[in-house]
Order: sequence, then C-alpha cells, then structure tokens
Amino acid sequence: MRLPRFAKGSVSILRFRYIHNIFAPESSIAGAIRSRFDISSFRAEQGFESPMSSMEAYRILNVNPSSSTEQIRKAHRDLMLRNHPDNGGSNFVASKVNEAKELILGKGGKR
Repeated sequence: MRLPRFAKGSVSILRFRYIHNIFAPESSIAGAIRSRFDISSFRAEQGFESPMSSMEAYRILNVNPSSSTEQIRKAHRDLMLRNHPDNGGSNFVASKVNEAKELILGKGGKR
C-alpha cells in the first residue's frame, strides 16, 4: 500500500506523524473518546480523589480541623445557598459540599 503524496510545500511530516490514524481510524477515534471522557481522568483533573479525604473536605468548606460544629454547619449552609442546583448552581459542587459536610460531621451531623 502506498502512502498518499502531498503537494510540494505542504507539511509532509503529516504522513509519518498521523499514519496510525489513516490505517486504523476506529481505534484512534475510540481511544480519543475514551481518554477525553474517562471519569477517572475527569476526577483527577478536577482535583478530587474518588473517596474524599478529610483535608479535601476541610478545604471545600473552607474551615479548619479545629472548627466547631456550628462553624462547619454555617460554612455548609453558606456554600449551599450560593451553589444549590435549584438556584442555578452546579449539581457537582452541591454534591461535593454535602459529601464534605457528611465526612466531617458524620451522618448524624455531630462530631
């Protein structure tokens, strides 16, 4: 099989650099889609690990580990008022704020 010829002055390096896309377009397209929409890479890009660590929870709520329960609840309430999905906020942000509060205070809301 012959490689396609390019006009003089065109970038002939394309033949060598992207040759795998010419002969196996399905696999290169599937790989590009997988790498672009992979959930684990999305989480890594956003800076969140799968199970949230306690330090991430404190950073999200912008409180110290020595903060009182009331300060944590107030920080959670303020963030949820600004970022609630019913008020045009993000579902992702609201879920992370709730997850941070539950991690710090537990399911019952107390330390």
